[in-house]
Amino acid sequence: MRLDGSWLPEVRAALEDLAMRVAADPATYAPDGAPPFAVFDWDQTVIRHDIGDALFVYQMDHFAFALDHDDFWDVLGLPGDAALRAQVAALAARPHDASAAAVATRQAWEAALVGGYARAGLLDPQEGFPWQTRVLTGLTPEAVHRLTREAAARELEALLGRREFSLGDEALHFYQGLRPYAEILGLMRGLEEAGIQVWVVSATNVWAVQTMAELLDLDPARVIGMRTHVVDGRITSELDGVACATWGKVEAIRRYIHPTQRPVLAAGDNVTDLPMLEYSADTRLVIDRGVAALRQAAEEQRRTGERWLIQPMFDVT
Repeated sequence: MRLDGSWLPEVRAALEDLAMRVAADPATYAPDGAPPFAVFDWDQTVIRHDIGDALFVYQMDHFAFALDHDDFWDVLGLPGDAALRAQVAALAARPHDASAAAVATRQAWEAALVGGYARAGLLDPQEGFPWQTRVLTGLTPEAVHRLTREAAARELEALLGRREFSLGDEALHFYQGLRPYAEILGLMRGLEEAGIQVWVVSATNVWAVQTMAELLDLDPARVIGMRTHVVDGRITSELDGVACATWGKVEAIRRYIHPTQRPVLAAGDNVTDLPMLEYSADTRLVIDRGVAALRQAAEEQRRTGERWLIQPMFDVT
């Protein structure tokens, strides 16, 4: 495996060495005959920014939620707000209405969604992370795939930046623009050529990440993400298993990839990826985007002799 792009020389050398070692003696890393594998977080690790957030904002802009579904309003935290529900349904039928009443309804709609997102983010990660998946309740997986393709098309063309929403005296921003990291895609393909299966383990809903992976010529069947139960073809708000976040990512690896075998490489960008990074049997790759707690943990464990690689974010335009 030969890696191209703006890798730090020492990181490139260590990753190429890993692939060579595993290819030369796969049984050491997979003694029961299963293939050795690597796991990657998705948002801010494989791509710049976040496909889950991009989908959420796109749905908000286009009223593309199950507006007639009681569970949607329950997840939003507004189960009894019949007035807003009726106003939003009316505006969704005429989205280009620029009247004062329509502007007020759109502002209330955005405040309800962004406020729900913000409240969920204040919770424990095992509770907060699933919210963006639970709010898909009432949609079909096929609808989420379609909406993700539309959102990705918009954001792959958008300038990199951020979009702010007002929450009273506070403001919440979502990053704008999506860009794949060519270096990470090259690494993933190089690992596959070396006989190492590549998997994605993400806290974003599985349907969106599968769609984005397919757009980048990665195998959607090897995407693990946040999921809720699907009943009669429609997504529900009930979480399917442990939330695929923080330590739940390790549980997802055990559930979907192998119950005991550990990855030869784990890659992530946030402190919430730390349990998955620590679970690696060999090498941990940190995409350093300024998360001080993750960098500190990586540096501390590297001093003990473990293989922790710290790579600055790659340049994209």
